[in-house]
Amino acid sequence: QITLFEATVRTSPRSALAHGILGTSYQAAGRIPEAEVEYLRSIEIAPDRPRAHYNLATLLEGIGRRPEAIERYKEAARFDPDDFRTLNNLGRALVAEGMAGEAVPVLEKAIALRPDLPGPSVNLAAAHLALGDPWNAERILKEVLATHPDDAAARRILDVILSRKRESKPQERL
Repeated sequence: QITLFEATVRTSPRSALAHGILGTSYQAAGRIPEAEVEYLRSIEIAPDRPRAHYNLATLLEGIGRRPEAIERYKEAARFDPDDFRTLNNLGRALVAEGMAGEAVPVLEKAIALRPDLPGPSVNLAAAHLALGDPWNAERILKEVLATHPDDAAARRILDVILSRKRESKPQERL
């Protein structure tokens, strides 16, 4: 497939879509530097194409360049403010970078767009936990588990919160 997409880029070098598809193919094949180049070419040709920014953001986040990924997620959200995946990933990345306060409204919007999916709510709970608000985090996680009882991430974070609560209670005297 890569050979086909490389040929497409050669015959249509100004096609942002062709560069984006080639970047995705390179990324899937583990050819990360080449994928980054193709995503950047796609963005250079069509800077208002949100998918190119999103794809580059996922690549950057995957190789540990989270601050750059956040900027690309923000660009993708600027051009497509209702893409729940972009908002969820942006919120998760913000929490991981210690910017939980900025993540809360982003994740709340992602939840409003797709209330049926647990991921944004779990990320919102993590944001509240990072902000020192375990009560809201616990409430959110219990809501997630009420509708998605097998969600491992929600269960793991809730277990941590409940464990901390047990540890912080003063021991009763006998």
